[in-house]
Amino acid sequence: MTDKEIQELKDKQAKDKAEAIKNLNKEHDEKVEALKKEYDEKLEAANKDKQQSDKDKEKSEAENSELAARMAMLERKDRANEIETWIKDRKHAGKMLPVEEKYVKVIAEFMAEKKLTHTYSNGDKEVKESLLDTFKALFSDEVRKTSVFKELSHQDGPDGPEEDEDAGVEATRRATVYMKENKCDLKAAFLAVFKEDPGLRQRYDEMSKQ
Repeated sequence: MTDKEIQELKDKQAKDKAEAIKNLNKEHDEKVEALKKEYDEKLEAANKDKQQSDKDKEKSEAENSELAARMAMLERKDRANEIETWIKDRKHAGKMLPVEEKYVKVIAEFMAEKKLTHTYSNGDKEVKESLLDTFKALFSDEVRKTSVFKELSHQDGPDGPEEDEDAGVEATRRATVYMKENKCDLKAAFLAVFKEDPGLRQRYDEMSKQ
C-alpha cells in the first residue's frame, strides 16, 4: 500500500469518525430537546392542575363559608324560637312580668349565642352548667312562688308596673349591666348588686317569700 493510499485511508477514517460524532451529537441534542419539551409540558400541566385546584379550593371554601353562615342563621332562629316559647310559658304561668320580657329576651339570646357556662360546687363535685339554664332558673316555679307575678304577668297595658317598682326586675336589670361591664357570670353579678344595695336584696327576698 502506497503512502497515498495510506493517507486516503486515514482521511476516510477521520471523516467517518467525525460523521459518527456528529450523528451522536445530533442524537444527543434531539434527546435533550425531547426531554426538555416533555418537562415543559408536564410543568405546564402541573401549573394548570394547581390553578384548577386553587379554584376548586376557593370554591369549596366559599361554599363551606356560605353553608356555615346558613347553619349559624338557622341555629340563631332555633334559639330565638326556643327562648320565645319559654318566655311565653313563663308569662302564662305567672312567673315573668311583661316589663321583664324584653330584658329577659336580650339576656337569654346573648347567653345562648355566646354559649356561656359557669362552674359551681355541688358537694365534693364541680358541676359545669349553661349560664342560660341558670338564668332560666330565676323564673322557675321553685324560685318565683309569689302570686303577685301571676297577677301582674298578664298586665300588658299602661297600668302595668313600672320597671323599678319590682325588685326582681330591678335586680335582673342591674345584674345584667354589671355582668357585661365586669365580664362575670350572672350569679356573681347578682351577689355584687345585692352587696352594693342591701335594701334591694331585702326587697327581693321579701318579694320571693310572698
